[in-house]
Amino acid sequence: MDALERIKRHVDEMGVGCVVVGDHVAIYQARITRAADGALQRSETVQRVRTMQEACGVLGCDCSEPHHLDGVQCPLIE
Repeated sequence: MDALERIKRHVDEMGVGCVVVGDHVAIYQARITRAADGALQRSETVQRVRTMQEACGVLGCDCSEPHHLDGVQCPLIE
């Protein structure tokens, strides 16, 4: 399994939509927020990532950082 497939697997495990496209993984994010007037607003973005660290930054997970209690790093990180 190459690096992009490992990134895709990790993103899929987080329950977020993604696809490998050429030299990157495209991560789809949709957010619904409430405006000051009470109306719901939907925003959609696609983020391109090439490393696990970039993917974790987009997802907001801490898998690319050593865990502060046990010093263990996510096994998906090269």
